[in-house]
Amino acid sequence: MSYCWRHFGFPIAGLAESAASMQRTVRRTFPGSVVIQDANAVDAAALQPPSSSDSVSNSEHATSLPVRPPVKIASVYGGIPCQPIAPSGAARGIDDPRIGDTTDALPRATRALDANSADAENHANIVTINGGAVLAKLTANFGPDYELVDVSYVNVALYYAPEERNRVALRWEHRRMRRALGPCPPLFILRHPQLCIRDVLLPLAE
Repeated sequence: MSYCWRHFGFPIAGLAESAASMQRTVRRTFPGSVVIQDANAVDAAALQPPSSSDSVSNSEHATSLPVRPPVKIASVYGGIPCQPIAPSGAARGIDDPRIGDTTDALPRATRALDANSADAENHANIVTINGGAVLAKLTANFGPDYELVDVSYVNVALYYAPEERNRVALRWEHRRMRRALGPCPPLFILRHPQLCIRDVLLPLAE
């Protein structure tokens, strides 16, 4: 999704990634972005480059480096963890001890940054598991200023991958967006006729 935002001209202010090996890849791919270790620690202060709080000093004087001005965040995107949701992770849903990673980090970051919107993708089970309780908790964590405006399904069977991999795209918007622009139009997924998903579960579909 970060590639998509960048393709359409949006600068990527920061990315959250805990794995050191992936952090190196992210830094090479998005050299102007701040890499944040913990997705639960995303806020305006975390988007400051590390050098902004350092000081250059010697025995005679000390000079503080300038701090990056606050940036307005248009949207926060989360590839939120699917382990508590997907069948391969036992699909325990709300009873999974890891469920907080799925339902808490994205809303917390969105509120902390006062973003206009938030987008997420996950296993399609997130909509129905526990009678919708996981999605309800995720949406409630955004607070009253945000509303769930779109749920779009992606049937990966159309792209030669097993339906166990079906995905759902979710979008929340700050209510000021509705006041300024009207209701969010239905989102859609562009379908490329040559797209073919290579999936490790493909033999299971045969």
